[in-house]
Amino acid sequence: MAKSNIKFKLGQTVVTCGVDEYLKKNNPALALTLLAKHLNLEQGDLCDADYQQNLDAIKNEGKKDDNGNLMQDRIFSSYTINGEKFWVITEWDRSVTTILFPDEY
Repeated sequence: MAKSNIKFKLGQTVVTCGVDEYLKKNNPALALTLLAKHLNLEQGDLCDADYQQNLDAIKNEGKKDDNGNLMQDRIFSSYTINGEKFWVITEWDRSVTTILFPDEY
């Protein structure tokens, strides 16, 4: 059996209206590229501190803090492709991953 390299679950994957329109006009497969980068935790346009937050979110997933609360954080990515900046956000509970433009946040 092949070993999976998936570091976290995406949940339901959605795109905003702006990204949907962009993908339809330019390259629908770009959504898969963005999701692959996000799943592989590629640093992209993130500063080191934000990138470390993603790594910590994966490392601490399912663990509890000293008060017994689950340590779950969202995973945030930012990539510039063909001059366009895209954000990819997986919610803290891994229920939804959204691809959006920064001005749609």
